[in-house]
Amino acid sequence: MPRQVTRQEVLWVSSSRQVPFEGTVERGNLRIWTLYPHTDPDNRPELPYQPVHNVNAFLEDYVHDWNVQGGVLKYYSRVIHSDVWILIEHMEPYRSEKSTGT
Repeated sequence: MPRQVTRQEVLWVSSSRQVPFEGTVERGNLRIWTLYPHTDPDNRPELPYQPVHNVNAFLEDYVHDWNVQGGVLKYYSRVIHSDVWILIEHMEPYRSEKSTGT
């Protein structure tokens, strides 16, 4: 069964490519999407947002395109070279077969 998104948030990423971030990264608990149609800081995307890869968003790769270190989200996507809104999806934790009883 696919894991569900438990919460979405959007963050503005400016040229510094670093954003304060509260939370931890554990095995697949976050997905980060670049919302490349959204490059206006005064026009925040509405939630809930339905990202579609290569249509209205680009799914970024953990470690390769972003990471969280010391309470800072470091974003280094190669998809866009301007300021942009990103979507963070918080995912329900992975469950092993033992913990689900199946």
